[in-house]
Amino acid sequence: MQISENESVALPLTATDPAFKAALRDVAVAALATDNTLALSSDQRTALFTQLGVDLANAQDATVNLRAQVGSAEARIEQAATRNSMARTSLEFSRNELIAADPYETAAKLQTVQFQLESLYSVTVRNANLSLVNFLR
Repeated sequence: MQISENESVALPLTATDPAFKAALRDVAVAALATDNTLALSSDQRTALFTQLGVDLANAQDATVNLRAQVGSAEARIEQAATRNSMARTSLEFSRNELIAADPYETAAKLQTVQFQLESLYSVTVRNANLSLVNFLR
């Protein structure tokens, strides 16, 4: 799985992993050993449970190793997600800096243009000797 531009994570773990199979097998055998219809003697059950205890302990070590692999991959994914988020935020900030208008500067320019336009109208009225009285005649 691609997690960033130049980093990827592979998790080849499946339910067919030998560690999972061994753990499930041992749990299933333990469940069957408690069934009274099998007519196992007390000594046989004790020996079976002793062996299953050892096997489950070994399976637990393998399962812990698999969890460590998954945890390591999750940590790398989380770090990449954090880096990607920081890069996105930085790019958005830079973009906003490039295209955003400063409100104070924009208001000042608008007032300047408005004053120039009013001055132009005043000059035009004076030059043309325009007035309401002359217009109404």
